[in-house]
Amino acid sequence: MERAVVFVDGNNWYHALKRAGCISLGWLNYAKVSTKLIGARDWIGTRYYIGQVQQTPQTATLYADQRRYTSWLAVRDKRVSIHFGRLETHTAENDFALEVKRYLAALTVRIDPVVYRHLVEGATRHAKAMVVVEKAVDVALAVDMVRMADTTSTTPPICWLLMATIPLRSRLSWPPARKSLPLPWSQARSLPRSYTSSSRSRRNG
Repeated sequence: MERAVVFVDGNNWYHALKRAGCISLGWLNYAKVSTKLIGARDWIGTRYYIGQVQQTPQTATLYADQRRYTSWLAVRDKRVSIHFGRLETHTAENDFALEVKRYLAALTVRIDPVVYRHLVEGATRHAKAMVVVEKAVDVALAVDMVRMADTTSTTPPICWLLMATIPLRSRLSWPPARKSLPLPWSQARSLPRSYTSSSRSRRNG
């Protein structure tokens, strides 16, 4: 019997499903998702990758939500494992503030000078924004995939990769197989409600 393993880029896949119109994603049961995807194959594991929220006064709620979800997910099935990356805070350009300044500079009609000044000052004050960037998640996922292909038996398992760009299915092998089979988005949109806990609605992002 063919063996199968599922790799999940948790944050990216969450937002991809959200954009596709899926609901009740906060407590998505990847054990059930995995068994649905692999069908009659021998499911050997699902590896869930996510940036780890650090415990600070500002992130207390988000930290607790993530801990609660990952703990809940890990006990759904012993074949589900959680793998943490890190979250880094960076300063980035605020696109909205820049657009406001461009709009004001291109105005062809006169507006109240006080309003104009306040808008310019606000856009200048918020020209920079703090953003949180996920690090070491996609790299760790790729490294683990290659390592598994290199260290498993002579018949590597089929691999499902769930991420924001293109969900792929391919056989784990090294060098990587050239062919992969996309998973239709319609299959993601029709995700059964039984795959989530209806009594819980917090996002896991």
